Amino acid sequence: QGLTEGPGDSGVSGCQTDENGNLVVAAGLPGGPILNVEQVVNNPHFSQARNMFTSVNDPGLGEIRIMNQSFKMSETNPYVRGSAPTLGQHNEEVLRSLGYSESEIADMVAEHVV
Repeated sequence: QGLTEGPGDSGVSGCQTDENGNLVVAAGLPGGPILNVEQVVNNPHFSQARNMFTSVNDPGLGEIRIMNQSFKMSETNPYVRGSAPTLGQHNEEVLRSLGYSESEIADMVAEHVV
């Protein structure tokens, strides 16, 4: 039985994931298993060796586990610095960087502009 058999043929549809992987490798093709989310999260290759998940402290949810950067580089390794900002969290910082004074910012806050 080959890997390229058509619908209705026994092919690989009745095989387990490991069996399919062995058939693919034996045929000289690159490939790997298709994993669901639970399998990825619990897979030591992704969770430990590749450091694909990290924990961050979210102001509303507490400590949560999220995806880390998926690509790894030898000299500049990106990483997650924290949770996503809350709505308006950086408003004052951005307004200051645009040249607004503290009193102008206070006025905008008081008038519910920001």
